Amino acid sequence: MADYTTHVAFSKLVSKKIKIKDENRFLVSSLIPDLCRREDEDKIISHFASRVDGLKDPNLDLFLHKYKDKIKDEAVLGIYSHLYLDKHFFGKFFHDNFIFKDGNAISKRTNKSYNLYHDFFRSTGIYKEYSAMAKEM
Repeated sequence: MADYTTHVAFSKLVSKKIKIKDENRFLVSSLIPDLCRREDEDKIISHFASRVDGLKDPNLDLFLHKYKDKIKDEAVLGIYSHLYLDKHFFGKFFHDNFIFKDGNAISKRTNKSYNLYHDFFRSTGIYKEYSAMAKEM
């Protein structure tokens, strides 16, 4: 849900906070969940996600259950940081700022409707809304 730049920036912050030894391994692995050939079906699997309001909602508990014995591995932690950011981006930003209905996202701020499959994830959709909100803050 967040873009590559946001994932790298977040992972750099996390790596400093928890004192990751191999930062490159951690940073590169934080991009793994988005390296899918088929956008939709594969990302549901790579994000341990279910669909909520037509969007992927990562299931952190499912990931932790599967990788509990490897959670100290920096690559596993990198993937977890990706899923964590997406989960909170989904839960906070999306649901605090949009209403999801019939395949559309409606901005609570502007009341503008974006089709989830055609324009919501483009520069004219979510990123335009995010930029406008940041300017207002």
